[in-house]
Amino acid sequence: MQLRSNRVHGGTRIFLAFTALVLVFVWWLIQNWDDFNTRADGFAALLTFVFLIGAIIAKVIEYWIRGTRRGLGYLRRWRPSWSSVAS
Repeated sequence: MQLRSNRVHGGTRIFLAFTALVLVFVWWLIQNWDDFNTRADGFAALLTFVFLIGAIIAKVIEYWIRGTRRGLGYLRRWRPSWSSVAS
């Protein structure tokens, strides 16, 4: 069996470099910020919910742009799940 190597999309390299920069920045914060272990957990929790809400809003906008009514039904069907996350 011969393995094929596909070309990597340019965006993949950009996001890989961005991830590396974030990891280096976090390592630097751990080394130089004395309250990192106590305060970073709150920042991470806040960012998690910000990105979660952003993903939900992006999906709703995507359905509205497409003009499909499936988006609203999809959200209504999963209302118990996302409302429990929101509360």
